[in-house]
Amino acid sequence: MHFAMCVDHLCGAQVTRIAGKSVSFYVSLCKRALLVNETLELSGIGEAMATTVNISEVLENSGVANRIRVCTSMVTFQEAPAAAPKSAEGFGSLSLGSKPGKLVSRPKIQIWMAAVNTSDDRS
Repeated sequence: MHFAMCVDHLCGAQVTRIAGKSVSFYVSLCKRALLVNETLELSGIGEAMATTVNISEVLENSGVANRIRVCTSMVTFQEAPAAAPKSAEGFGSLSLGSKPGKLVSRPKIQIWMAAVNTSDDRS
């Protein structure tokens, strides 16, 4: 499961979800990021697409941000090769060369959010 939150294109701040954190953790992280930045980019690959959409829905329904843009695509990357099994003697296996991992394609979603201006500028 992969989830990333890019706070700003210029500074390149990014948070990657490995697993184990709740959606509410990422919602609060996004809220804090939107206090500092006007826009936020959420992206999810594979199974994390649902989490990404959930986070954007919570942010929009709570009135914190509006969805600006949504893009979907397929990404192809090379999977890391599996570790070679250790031999029965305990000396490890002799590797004559590392085989590259196989190419895999996964769906990707990117959602851009903009902070809602809640200040009253009335005089």
